[in-house]
Amino acid sequence: MRFFYIIFFIFAFPLLGLAVNTPAQTPIPPGFFQQTQQSLLAESLASLTQVINKLSHAQAALLDLVAFTQNRVIEMQIRLQEVMLRLGCALLILIFLLLCYFEEDEPELKKQNASPKASIEKKPPELSEENDTRDEYDFMSTEQAIPAKLDLARAYMDMGDPNAAKKVLQEVVLKGDETQVHEAKQLIVNL
Repeated sequence: MRFFYIIFFIFAFPLLGLAVNTPAQTPIPPGFFQQTQQSLLAESLASLTQVINKLSHAQAALLDLVAFTQNRVIEMQIRLQEVMLRLGCALLILIFLLLCYFEEDEPELKKQNASPKASIEKKPPELSEENDTRDEYDFMSTEQAIPAKLDLARAYMDMGDPNAAKKVLQEVVLKGDETQVHEAKQLIVNL
């Protein structure tokens, strides 16, 4: 019986081990890892080429946009130069018109200014002492100037010109009131 058990264990034990074993693992064929790496590399390379293609399309679109913007800027600069040229021409025309306008007014101003100068430049005829006194003190012919005439007569007396003082005092006697006439007569007596 022992023999029977020994044979049983010899043949059955490996059978039991197969039954208990996990499913059989198939061996990895040679070159499996290389094929997997190659396929992964191929997929990565395909993805990278797609990304590069997209980037090149985006770069081309961006370059087109930059070129369009540069063209617009150049057009705007040309328009700005045209506007500045037109404004410069308009300003020159305005300055020319203003100069023409003021040149036309200058002869009239010169004519207006010439007449006062001519009257100033003309020398009055030589005046005698009588006319000199009369022209110099035009306000003296009024009644309000009588006190000033009395003062003028005293000034002539102080300067030693009794004739001029006497003429002024005679005017005071003709046009003055009682007190002024009385004072003028006293001054005439003192001459």
